[in-house]
Amino acid sequence: MSRLTHLLRQWKAARLAAAVRPEVVVATATPEPEKAPPGPVEPAAPEPPPVAEAAPPAGPPVAIHPLLPTDAIMAIQRGTLHYRYRGRQMLKCPFDLALYTELVGDLRPGTILELGSFKGASALWFADVLRAHGLNESRVRSLDIKPVTDIDDPMVTYGHIDLADPATWPTAAFIDGLRRPILYVDDASHQYDHVLGLLRFAHGWLRAGDYLAIEDGNIDYMPGYPQHFNGGPLRAIREFLAEHPEEYRIDRRRCDFYGTNVTWNIDGYIERVR
Repeated sequence: MSRLTHLLRQWKAARLAAAVRPEVVVATATPEPEKAPPGPVEPAAPEPPPVAEAAPPAGPPVAIHPLLPTDAIMAIQRGTLHYRYRGRQMLKCPFDLALYTELVGDLRPGTILELGSFKGASALWFADVLRAHGLNESRVRSLDIKPVTDIDDPMVTYGHIDLADPATWPTAAFIDGLRRPILYVDDASHQYDHVLGLLRFAHGWLRAGDYLAIEDGNIDYMPGYPQHFNGGPLRAIREFLAEHPEEYRIDRRRCDFYGTNVTWNIDGYIERVR
């Protein structure tokens, strides 16, 4: 074989090998496009000014109760406003329901004279408490500017009174007909002038051994309430007791039974002692 023929065969073999060998592809990363140089940073938009809250309504500041937080007082008040007795809205808090029950048993009143009947439930409840203590000869007299007319109970009499009109207040003959001791309950308008005026009126016929319950002095501790009552029952109580320091005494045992004035009748359980 000539040298030329040998070289030709080597060349063909190389060509054939190149035709059948798989081509190896080397992957290369695609270069990222160049980032544009950063431009100037725009300042953030200023936040809007805060909206000013509306000022609270004008009125005297709410007192701070010595033991009960304001939110607890308001929660109890909501329950009190929804509580019903024998199907009727009653408006007495649980502390005072218990305190009245014990008071009736201790005092054994011949008459419960209630100012402020509302739906009539509290007078019914007082009558039931009297019966529970065996005081079946005692009576409840409940007076309101709108007397209750749809309740029939042999121990309860509903009648009319207008706290702004002394001509409608109990007469001497009415008072003389009441069994004693008298439990005088003021749960009417809670206006300072009404409460004080009726206290001064009642002083003329209350006797030693009678008892007063002036309700809802707690409004001093309830936001939104004090400005509507001009100082309310608590102001009236303090002025009245200052006028008669020897004749009346706050019943601290009942006012503080659950803690200092843990009652809706703040300093409102009062004994006639002279």
